[in-house]
Amino acid sequence: MRFEDITTKHQSSLEEMFRFLLNTDNLDGTFIKRRIDEVAARGKEASTLYKPRSTTGVKSSDYDNEEHVARINERFEHFNKFFGYAKLKGQESTEAKTYAEYEAKEGDDQLLGQFRQSNKEHLQWAFEKGEEIDNLQVSCWEEMLKIG
Repeated sequence: MRFEDITTKHQSSLEEMFRFLLNTDNLDGTFIKRRIDEVAARGKEASTLYKPRSTTGVKSSDYDNEEHVARINERFEHFNKFFGYAKLKGQESTEAKTYAEYEAKEGDDQLLGQFRQSNKEHLQWAFEKGEEIDNLQVSCWEEMLKIG
């Protein structure tokens, strides 16, 4: 899950996060679902944790220059595409924020924003293996406590 998604898609991001944390595919009827709905109904102000202060100090963008940014974008092209931080030249981006623009390559249509599908697949796996995971975690904790 990306920070940008949490800040722009509050309700669906929180629901996805808690489905994963609680290892369930449905939050209906739970206390956490009720709280998420209450916060969402109050709007953006209810979910603002802090108000960024204005500063005249040094910003991270002060260290960026075109060569540095180009080197980062070249080196991390795959990750930028996978996590939805990239767009292809001549195409509109559907993401809240993009950091780089690339020439289209074969396979890009499957790669762009693929983290969402990957998250869904991992979440489904966790649902299916829930009891096995719980048992493994318990046995790991037991082993760690024996060492101490």
